[in-house]
Amino acid sequence: MKPEELGLFGLFSAMIVFGVTLSGAELYTFYNREILKSQNPSSYIVQHHFCSVLLVYTLSIPAQIYLFVAGILPWKLSLLYFLILSAEHTAHETSRFLILINKQLHSSV
Repeated sequence: MKPEELGLFGLFSAMIVFGVTLSGAELYTFYNREILKSQNPSSYIVQHHFCSVLLVYTLSIPAQIYLFVAGILPWKLSLLYFLILSAEHTAHETSRFLILINKQLHSSV
């Protein structure tokens, strides 16, 4: 692997990590507390969490597109970037929720 390719890989993977943090906006901490506080956790809380994440995605996607517009990452990686970003964020949220409902084994698989 050429040094340029290795540098691009490092930059790409770092941007995925930052993108997941930006897209998640750490909303899970608030919603996890709400689920734990309620005696009867309903899908209402999960639906609101999903809507909040969609709102944050709507606001953060333009900022992440700037990575490609500014030439930080090449456009040929844009589709792969957003696919990995959404898959990684979904995996994080699913894992956090499974741990919250005491399904740690399912979370680790």
